[in-house]
Amino acid sequence: MARTLGVSALVFSFWQLSASHLLGSFPSVFFLKGDVKSEQAGESLYEFSHRLLTHNDSPPGEQFSQHGISRCTPENAAKQLRASAQRYWKTTPETPSLVSNPELHKEDYRIAHRASFGVRRSRLYSESWDEQIGLVSDQDDVALLRLEGEKDLKLIGEHLSQDGILDSPIGLSKDLEAVHKFVALTGKMDGSALVKLIEDGLFKIERPFIALPDFGFKEIQFLSRDSLSFLLTLWPSYSGVVSVAPSTRFPMTESSPRILARLRQHLHHLDGNYEFIIHNMARETFAICSNLVVFAANHSKTDKIDSHPELIPTLLEETLRGIVLGVCSLTWHGVGLDIGFSQKKAKKIFELLRAKESMTLRDFQRTLHLKDAATRDQLLEKLTAEGLVKVRGKMVTAISLPDYLRAIHSSL
Repeated sequence: MARTLGVSALVFSFWQLSASHLLGSFPSVFFLKGDVKSEQAGESLYEFSHRLLTHNDSPPGEQFSQHGISRCTPENAAKQLRASAQRYWKTTPETPSLVSNPELHKEDYRIAHRASFGVRRSRLYSESWDEQIGLVSDQDDVALLRLEGEKDLKLIGEHLSQDGILDSPIGLSKDLEAVHKFVALTGKMDGSALVKLIEDGLFKIERPFIALPDFGFKEIQFLSRDSLSFLLTLWPSYSGVVSVAPSTRFPMTESSPRILARLRQHLHHLDGNYEFIIHNMARETFAICSNLVVFAANHSKTDKIDSHPELIPTLLEETLRGIVLGVCSLTWHGVGLDIGFSQKKAKKIFELLRAKESMTLRDFQRTLHLKDAATRDQLLEKLTAEGLVKVRGKMVTAISLPDYLRAIHSSL
C-alpha cells in the first residue's frame, strides 16, 4: 500500500502542476493525518507533495519599474496590486491618469504580483483573496491553494457557505480583466476537519477531490531504479506548466478493470455529482500518467525511460488504486454512509466505538444507547459488511484506518 500512496502523491502533484484544467479535471488533494508508525517511517506524503508544489515558490524580492511603481517589495505588493489595478481602470480617454498609457499600469500590476507571489501557482489559501481584485492566481488564471492552518480552514469554511465563491471564483487576468479562475486545493488535516469542509459544502463546488491517507513512506522501488526520486529531480529545472492532451483511448491493463469496478462499488453511497466527477477523473488518469512519463523522458539526459515500457501502466494502476483508497477514506470517516441513523448520530457512534477500539456486545449496546439487541445486531451487520468492525464471539473491535485500507488494497 505504501507504493500506491507514494505513486499517487507523485501523480496528483504533477496533475496539479500541469495544465490539467484544460483537460477537464483539476483535482484537489487532502492528505489525512495518520500514525506514521503504522506504516513506514520517513517523509510524509504531504511533505513530498509540498516540496514539489512549492519548489522555487518564494517571491524574488524587490521588483522595479520605470513607470508608476518605482519600487515594489513583498511587504507592499498587495497594496500595489490594488493601486495599479485602480489606476488602470481609471485611465480612459476622458479621464487620463498621470501615466496616460494603460499598458504601463498592467506592467506595474505584473511587477507587484511577482514581488508578492513569484511565478508559481501554489500559495496559502488565506493570502490569495483580495476584497477588491478577487482571487489572485498565476498568469494562466490557475491557483493551487494550500490549507496549512486555522486561518486557511476558517476562510474556506466561510467561502463554502457562500454560493459562487469557490465554484466560480473571479479575479483579474494578467491584462487586468475580470475572468473566471481555475482552483484546486491541497493541505494536510485531520479527518474531522475534512468532514467539516464536506458539511460546509465541499461537494457543492462540483470538482474532484481525493482524501489521501498520509502514513508516510520511504524511498519506493518499483523499477530497476528509484523512479520516484528520479522523476522528482526533474522539477527544479522546470519553471512552467506541462500541457496535457486528452487520450482517445483508455488502455485496459491487467488490473484496471477490477480496480475500476471496485471504484464504482465504493462510490455508490456518496454524493451523485461526486461519483460522476470521480469517474471522469479516473478516465483522465491515463492522459496524465502518459504526459508525466513523456515529460520525464524529454528532460532526462542520463536515463532512457523508453526502456521501461511498464512505467505508464504502473503509474496508471497505482494511481487508480490511490483514487479508490481516497474514496474509501471518506467511507471510513462516515461520509455518505447510511447505517440507519442520522449523520450526527452515526458520527457519534464512530467516535465512541473507535475511542475504545474493543468492547463487549453488551457494552456496545449500552455505550451507544441502542434500544435492544436486535437494533444492535442490525447495526453491527451493516458495519461488518462495510469492513469497519470485526465481531468475534462477544467482542466488537473497531477497524483502524490503516487496517481498513490495507484490506481493500489487497483486493485491488
